[in-house]
Order: sequence, then structure tokens, then C-alpha cells
Amino acid sequence: MSDAELRARYLGVEGFALHSMGELARLLGVQRRTVKRRLRRLGVRTRLSAEARDVGRPRAGWAHSPEARAKVGAGVRAWWAGLTPAERERVAAARRAAWWARPSAVHAKMRARAARAPKGRLRAALWAALEAGGCRLLGGERGGADFLVDAPAGRWAVLADGFWRLQQPVERVRARVERCRAAGCVGVVRVCHPGRKVAAVPSPETLVEIHKIVYNEDCSEFSYREVDYGESR
Repeated sequence: MSDAELRARYLGVEGFALHSMGELARLLGVQRRTVKRRLRRLGVRTRLSAEARDVGRPRAGWAHSPEARAKVGAGVRAWWAGLTPAERERVAAARRAAWWARPSAVHAKMRARAARAPKGRLRAALWAALEAGGCRLLGGERGGADFLVDAPAGRWAVLADGFWRLQQPVERVRARVERCRAAGCVGVVRVCHPGRKVAAVPSPETLVEIHKIVYNEDCSEFSYREVDYGESR
């Protein structure tokens, strides 16, 4: 197959039907990555994996098993724990930059996905779980907090964030944190969910992490921490 025909088949021009890379690989009897390299040499932009995930609908029945999810989660936590604070900030900054570099249509799709887990449900589930876990909770929404945890070193503000963390402008989050500081809180725990349907109960790891922050951390200085709302297993 000539370069011109390969290009036309992939792009669906010059009378050719649109062909995927997998279909072209089967026609040529080669691997899919070989077709991808050839297209790139021809200057054809291929869709990135991240773009395919944002645009395409998830395939039914292609969910990870609980064991696989646990293994992936343990690997991510171990990788994150091995980073220095400076490396973590660089990763977070890169992810924020990648998020805001995406087109507005992608933002709208991901915000619609996050809207399936309203802030009220997240707040109610987190409150119930922390209360059952022995935390002394207070309402009042001091300084913009969703609720407060009464700890020995002082009161911590808890922000139950109804959006995935990268979707919130950094300035808006900082403003909420500063309001909590001005209201006399010793620190803020921001709990973020991943944009899917909120589980009825957060994972045990999430509760353990919040307990460690609130009850065991030295509060000589104001502290701000982010915690992922893990789904219960």
C-alpha cells in the first residue's frame, strides 16, 4: 500500500472509507504500532490515548476486578509516597497545566461526569463515615468549610470537594483555604473524589489518612492537605 493510499484510508479522504489503525494493520499484515509510526512519518497526527478516553464511551463489561483495582491502587500509593514534596508539586503542576490545555469541550464532558456525584452526597457520606469512625464533628461551615473536626490541637476544616481536583482553579481553592485560616482553623483537609459515582462509604485508607492528619500531625503551623476519596471495597 502506498503512502498516499495509507494516508487517505486513515483520514477517510479521496473516496476511501475511514479506516482505523487496527483495520489498516490487518490489511497490511503488520502490528498496529508499525502503522502508527508510518503515519507519523507522513505527518499525520494520530489521536492520543487520553483523547480517545475522553471522547469514546467506556466499553460495557470492561471493568477491572476488585483484585486488579486493589493492586493498581497500592502501586499508585507506593509511587506517590516515594516522591519528595518538590517532586509531588511538579507532578501536580504538570497535571494542572495539562488539564487547562484541553479544549473546552473536554472540560464540559468531564464536568458532566463529575456532576453525577453531587457535593451534597459526598459531604453526607464523608460526615457519616468520620462520625462512625470516632471523629468529633461540628457544623457551621466556618470560613467556607463543609464541616469541622474538633481535634486536640485545634479545629480542622474539611472541604468535601464535589469536583475532581484538577477541575478547580487553584486560586479558588487557595481562597477557601485562606478563609478557613482566618476563621481560626489550624489546618484544612480537602477531600476530592475522582469524578465517578460516589461510593456509599469511603475506603478505609481514606479514613485512616484523615485520622492521621487531624489527630497525629504537629499543628505548630497551619497545614493544608489533600486526600482522595477512595471507593470502598
